[in-house]
Amino acid sequence: MLKVAVVGIGEQSWDNILPSLAQIHFVLTVAMCDIDKKKADLAAVKYGAKSYADFSEMIENEELDAIIVASYPDVHYKVAQLALKKGIAVFIEKPPTFTLKELKHLISINKHNVTTGVGLNFNYAEAVNIFDELLKKEAFGKVKYLSISHYGNKPKKPIWGLKSTVQSFLLAQAIHPVGFITKYGEKIKTYDIKTINKEGDLFVSGNFLLEDAKGDRVIANLTTGNMSPYFMWRAELITDKSIIIRINSLWDFEIFDNNKTTNLIDKTKRWKDVWNPSPLSNGYSRTGYLHQFSEFFTCVKKKRQFASSLESLLPVYHILNILEKELKIEHEDIREQICQY
Repeated sequence: MLKVAVVGIGEQSWDNILPSLAQIHFVLTVAMCDIDKKKADLAAVKYGAKSYADFSEMIENEELDAIIVASYPDVHYKVAQLALKKGIAVFIEKPPTFTLKELKHLISINKHNVTTGVGLNFNYAEAVNIFDELLKKEAFGKVKYLSISHYGNKPKKPIWGLKSTVQSFLLAQAIHPVGFITKYGEKIKTYDIKTINKEGDLFVSGNFLLEDAKGDRVIANLTTGNMSPYFMWRAELITDKSIIIRINSLWDFEIFDNNKTTNLIDKTKRWKDVWNPSPLSNGYSRTGYLHQFSEFFTCVKKKRQFASSLESLLPVYHILNILEKELKIEHEDIREQICQY
């Protein structure tokens, strides 16, 4: 059993993290920590763990295999530093840090090469997982174009002690779609971006030419903003085998192909296949939390790196920095640039 501690017993932990951990048979949550000791006590009683108000005391007293941190970014940074120096695997809810400089520092102090993870749960949603499995088949080809739309209605004002609504929006919302496109290409070759930044309303539309580690290129379109009445998520991907896949609201996906790659309806002419989740599928699977944590702790157990590691966030933060610059310029002109980092 892996012994795990959770730092930050707020809404995210109660609603998503703790219930997901309870479903992973090889994980045992042994400690809860929150600056408000009553919150830690309540969670400790429910899950049979010890409670702490001081994370440094908890790390000193407990023999831990991993720590999950779900708090403010400055707390994430402090806890991660202590955990990494002691050789403890660490999973950090997004955003892991306020800045790219802090992210690079955490990576540099991981001398024990322990598993690290960042909470990008939408990348592990049930529909996305099925698509990723299909993509492993040669017949589906490689992604050459992808478009993602991620909309919410917040934040409209600074959070986490930040002074900037733009920074708050980028670290709270935009990090998700940016994290999605960098799954398919981590090096930025060119980009052009349009932005709206008016009285707390933010909108970004960007096109990126990305390149993966093998030198294969993909065109990515990203739109995100805080002006939607509610959360919306949609992605479309096109492969070099002329297959189109659309994923709608993390709920289902449609496959448009030449009738040879997928054969869900044998010998029947059709123009698309549709997948929907089972009504018995729980919300933690649909939203990605369960698979995300299962994958992370499997990596901890096998002593290997997790796909959404701290290192994987380097191109994400680079793009976030680009978007911040464009939003602060407060214009709607297209700009084309070449990036080197």
